[in-house]
Amino acid sequence: GPSDQPKPVVFAINADGTDLKQLTQSSPKFVWHGSPEFSPDGQQIAYDAWTGNAGSSRIFIMNSDGSDQTDLGPGIIPAFSPDGKSILTGARDNTARCWAINGELIQEFKGYVGSVNGVAFSPNGKFVLAGVSDNTARLWKTAMPISDFLYSDQIDPLTDEQKKKFGIE
Repeated sequence: GPSDQPKPVVFAINADGTDLKQLTQSSPKFVWHGSPEFSPDGQQIAYDAWTGNAGSSRIFIMNSDGSDQTDLGPGIIPAFSPDGKSILTGARDNTARCWAINGELIQEFKGYVGSVNGVAFSPNGKFVLAGVSDNTARLWKTAMPISDFLYSDQIDPLTDEQKKKFGIE
């Protein structure tokens, strides 16, 4: 019957088809594993795991040999940033999220009308693109540390009028 069917888990294999290795194990809590994504340096893999209901899906990250698996939080379809320091995820709760690889939530992208079913970083990592089940896509600017923000080209100098208004010489 259906319960006898093998459940998807994450495997690794050499390009020549040798050395097949199962990296994840299904469990009663997380039966399905999918959407694996290598970090840019190939040292880590992010994937989603769920019980059969995508609303229960969580994002995991592990070393490329399957060791040190860490639950980052809720989400589907992970995508690494170009520098490998963060992971972008979609979700059935109409939110995209950006996580540090240590599991810290960096930024949420809200306001969607449907599930966020696809995500990607721009090649320079400054923007994220999210595809939504209502057949729309949104492009967002990513968050950055305040010290980077203050010295970036993302803020304009105060005008003379603004300086006067706020008592700045």
